[in-house]
Amino acid sequence: MHVMVWLIAMLTGTAALADDGQTPLSLAGPDASALPDVPTAEADDCPANGVKLRSFRLERALADGFGVQYWGEDYSADGLAAQPHGLLIMEATRIGASYSDTGREVLFSPAEIAVISKGGSRPVLGYLNIGEVEDYRDYWIEQQASDRAARWSGPVLPDGDHLAAYWTPEWQDLMMTRVDRLMRTGIDGLFLDDVLQYYSYVANPDLDWSHEARPAGPVTPAHLAQDMMKLVIAVTDRMRAWNCNAFVVVNNAVFIGRDALSDPAQGDGSRLFDTYLSKIDAVMVENILGNPANDTTRQAVIEDFQNNGIAVLTLDVLSRHEGGDEDDTLRWKLGEESTRSGFKPYFADDDRFNRLSPPVRLLGKT
Repeated sequence: MHVMVWLIAMLTGTAALADDGQTPLSLAGPDASALPDVPTAEADDCPANGVKLRSFRLERALADGFGVQYWGEDYSADGLAAQPHGLLIMEATRIGASYSDTGREVLFSPAEIAVISKGGSRPVLGYLNIGEVEDYRDYWIEQQASDRAARWSGPVLPDGDHLAAYWTPEWQDLMMTRVDRLMRTGIDGLFLDDVLQYYSYVANPDLDWSHEARPAGPVTPAHLAQDMMKLVIAVTDRMRAWNCNAFVVVNNAVFIGRDALSDPAQGDGSRLFDTYLSKIDAVMVENILGNPANDTTRQAVIEDFQNNGIAVLTLDVLSRHEGGDEDDTLRWKLGEESTRSGFKPYFADDDRFNRLSPPVRLLGKT
């Protein structure tokens, strides 16, 4: 009988986090140095067995754990390449537009991405926020130079999050442009953040649109969820026009399928959710471990995603748990809880994501 045991690396420091010496499966996409300026294929041209192949490759990569980093003191190709994680979720922009000397974003080059991915032997996924407007992106700097508000610029929530009017053609065009730019760096796929922001429009029906009239679009929970799924599908199709083998991981939005089905009279939510599931490879769920109040969310992600062949990643910020993790006891406890459900865990010390924590590696033991 074979038992799969999760081993959480407790070593500290990059030098101590060494590879296990095994020869990795090649996960390389197309040669980044030869990528064209625009995608040359259609997502429908991808092989029919692509989903199974991606699932196999993803499982192999996650056996060495995954990590998340968006910036940091040593946020460089060499620094990231030295980390042992089997899959990296990272910010492909090294310097934001509002911080660079040129006023434009500075992205990692294809050569640097090749170094980070260790010659294609581990997947590197680029961060793409499809639900919020970010003020350090080129599109925002360009918008600030305009004398009129953008239709894609939505209201600002009390916590400061700037929502995108994600259903507008203008925002969708922006996202396609960003997909092209990110995929030209040679990354192996995308991490789609703030998909859940569709629900902010449900939870806050009286949002202030004083800067711009609310563009015509979805209002009900069902239509808001359906239009967000349509955006995810469009982004994924554009990505796979660059690379049929590219991965997509969606952050949160565990109840998006159920919200899309909340009113059967409003669109074909069931068919749309099936398409959505066929496009994505994994869903990440944040901070659901160690709290019985999250049992409903945990059960929903199992029923709606895991049971449909979608990998489930968990990300827990240890500083949000009472007492932190001074002796690694919490890390072990949450890791056991995650893997008992068949999830793939990662633990960040805090929510700055300016450094990588040790990977949670899956080891096969007899």
